[in-house]
Amino acid sequence: MIDAASDRKLEGQSAVRFIVLCTAVYFTSYVTRINYGAVITEIIRVESISRGQAGLISTVAFLTYGFGQLVSGYIGDKVSPKLLVAAGLVSTSVCNVLLPFSRSPAQMAVVWGLNGVFQAFFWPPLVKLMATMLDMNTYKKACVSVSAGSSLGTIAVYLVAPAVITVAGWRPIFFLSAACGVLIAVVWSASLPSNSVNEPVMKTETAKKSSITLGVVPLLAMLAGVITLQGILRDGLTTWMPTFVADMFGFSTATSILTGIVLPIFSVICYNVASLIDRWLKNEIKSASVIFCAGAVAAGFLIFLRSSVPAAIMLMAVITGCMHGVNLMLISRVPAYFDRYGKISTVSGLLNTFTYIGSGVSGFGIAVLSEKLGWGATVVSWFVVAFLGSMLCVLCVRKWNRFTAE
Repeated sequence: MIDAASDRKLEGQSAVRFIVLCTAVYFTSYVTRINYGAVITEIIRVESISRGQAGLISTVAFLTYGFGQLVSGYIGDKVSPKLLVAAGLVSTSVCNVLLPFSRSPAQMAVVWGLNGVFQAFFWPPLVKLMATMLDMNTYKKACVSVSAGSSLGTIAVYLVAPAVITVAGWRPIFFLSAACGVLIAVVWSASLPSNSVNEPVMKTETAKKSSITLGVVPLLAMLAGVITLQGILRDGLTTWMPTFVADMFGFSTATSILTGIVLPIFSVICYNVASLIDRWLKNEIKSASVIFCAGAVAAGFLIFLRSSVPAAIMLMAVITGCMHGVNLMLISRVPAYFDRYGKISTVSGLLNTFTYIGSGVSGFGIAVLSEKLGWGATVVSWFVVAFLGSMLCVLCVRKWNRFTAE
């Protein structure tokens, strides 16, 4: 049990247990969400649906997840974050049970679209809890740990999926994911006690906070653009890498999925590298610009080296790892600066919405682009997106400096 009965910041072992608990929740959120992307190649093969139909299911889930972030972010500042997370874990488990029983792409899109909504109940409430229950230094470390939970969840799925597919097909993957969701829901509900952070925000407390001024809107708009671009690359490459590998090198479905493990392993490394860069630059947007630029360089090399198996896999891992680093800066750390407005969860949900607008674009867009123009043109588009993201970050730096100096 975490000792959080009072409003003081968690310290020592209580803080560690709280961070581990949040990491377990975020681990589970990825297990119950990216499992579809891990088996998408097998679903296309076994169910005889087109790449466009399979990509559209992914796009629907990304878009509903993005919309759900707005709702979750807003109510996360109004109601109990603990309750929101528990509801999300139970609901996403139900969706994972239902998906294997879907008999058409349309039914799968409806079920997985609902899963996207319920998945949105995790990140904004977790950010709110961490930012209010931990001091700033501990919060920054917690962001790295919890973000790494997503990579560990991805590794778990990409390790288990090939074995399960070989033995029993793609459907049991979702049953196993649902079981994980229910287990963590029980642990979360039993381990995180109630305190004032987990209660609805009182009007008197909200009144003490400043109001967001119109001057902040252009900054948020530019950050939204950057975040959309990183979403296109991060989730686009994660979803379609097994298909890319299968098409380019003739690997089997199981082997293609297994190569995807490289992406989350590298993302864990990039989380820590990104944190070191930020510790050196002491500016989240400057750090994001450097990381985005590294992703653009990797995408440039991939244009010419995509026919080499080790080079292609490693460069795709670098690109997605860099995007996870950008995500750490912009989605995990930026919202904490809006505590003075009482809008941590709201801003977290707003910015994360644009991640999944980008993810939605890539889910369907990469499918169509690769089918119509081939993987060569698709890889060039990745370089263009990364280059635009790095340039937009640079344009944001001055506005961010003014904002943080206030």
